[in-house]
Amino acid sequence: METLFLTTGRSFLDIFDDLAERLDVYARRWKIEFSDRTLETPSSTLAFGTLKDTRTPVVLKLIKPRSDEHNAWRWLEYHAGQGAARLLAHDEGALLLEQAIPGSELVEVVRAGRDDEATRQMAHIIGRLCGETNGARAIPIGFKTVEALGNAFERNSRALLTARIPAELLDRASHLYGKLCATQGPRRLLHGDLHHYNVLRDTRHGWQVIDPKGVVGEMAYETGAMLRNPIEMPQFYPNPRILKNRVGILCQVLGLNEERVLEWCFSQAILSAVWSIEDNGSEAEISATLRLAETGWELLQTR
Repeated sequence: METLFLTTGRSFLDIFDDLAERLDVYARRWKIEFSDRTLETPSSTLAFGTLKDTRTPVVLKLIKPRSDEHNAWRWLEYHAGQGAARLLAHDEGALLLEQAIPGSELVEVVRAGRDDEATRQMAHIIGRLCGETNGARAIPIGFKTVEALGNAFERNSRALLTARIPAELLDRASHLYGKLCATQGPRRLLHGDLHHYNVLRDTRHGWQVIDPKGVVGEMAYETGAMLRNPIEMPQFYPNPRILKNRVGILCQVLGLNEERVLEWCFSQAILSAVWSIEDNGSEAEISATLRLAETGWELLQTR
């Protein structure tokens, strides 16, 4: 893999403000022939093309300065060959990735009414990323821990949060999240945002994981993001029957404890609502997340 380093003392992002100019630089350095297809996301700009020498389909990902994916290259290197998107080269603020073909998202399986299949596939992906092989490897420095993510409970004013989150739920989640952090099992380098939109189908390599945030914690934590997705289906994922079934599949495949997964589900859902408040998220998004938290808590009370 090629790694480029600039010696000018200035950020690459400062030097090349113009997208066309930046694409031209990478086209020459990495021998890419770009198509007209680009995609803008909240955290990055994607440009699609092929490598001139091998005709390999690729995606150039230009990470925005305020994105939380600046450690993604370290995560992708660490999880190479374990279901992660293949990293071909990287530079400051830029990743060259082999493109998944056809690149359909796992969410399409859920949309087709096959949620059990999607959940089972997600469980197998988590199993690969958190397997015993990785337990024997040192985790690279620079990644946040699940404990650090939980600081959001404390860094915001209580008045701000309780204006949109019931105080009882907020206090319960904060306490439970702290308890879970203090009693974790073996810690792994997790994806940190592993949901249905971040898993793409590839005919050569199977399902591929993209857009890692990178967080250090136990395997059960990784189930939280998928349980509050697909975000486009706010009447679906908070349904008690759906949540119970999903948790059952995850725990059956991964050998996890259902009560602990539900506890992570509940506390992470409230934490997600806190993040949404910080980011000025919509009322609909926060409401659906709170419904999931309430469902998770209700299921815990029946155990």
